[in-house]
Amino acid sequence: MAHREEAERRLCSEWMAEHYFNIPYYLNFPLGPRYVSPARGDIDRSWRRKVDALAVKDREIHLLEFKIWQPLDGIDKLPVYKLLVPHTPELEAYRTYPIRMFLITPRPTSAIRFETRLLGIELITVSGGWLDEKVRRIEWLWTKEGREEMERRREIRKWLGV
Repeated sequence: MAHREEAERRLCSEWMAEHYFNIPYYLNFPLGPRYVSPARGDIDRSWRRKVDALAVKDREIHLLEFKIWQPLDGIDKLPVYKLLVPHTPELEAYRTYPIRMFLITPRPTSAIRFETRLLGIELITVSGGWLDEKVRRIEWLWTKEGREEMERRREIRKWLGV
């Protein structure tokens, strides 16, 4: 699981640096009200949702989710994030700005295209370099050869006791 998260963080960082290079942006930006922990009496950051990236550009708030393997997860999250923006104290100065939602993913299916259109999410397809190789590797694991290779590796690990 960690390698998936690392790949999505890398995609997010690289894509934002390339496309928002002259605009301040924030990664893992917390959304929603600040909750106070009853046990500690201070702000409990663990209860705030975090959007992969947020930027204010051309008097608009941009919410961006980067999904390599599970784009439906991003589709599910973005409308909730949009609802939380007006309740986010850090964004008080931008409350009147329109909000745009973006899903950035390498291989959207027709279902992904349909749902993003339906929910007003802008779909951006990305490809190239390390990302293509990563996606090819994951897709290979679902082939007959890939499944056989994974089974062979499981048997070796079992035999080694790891």
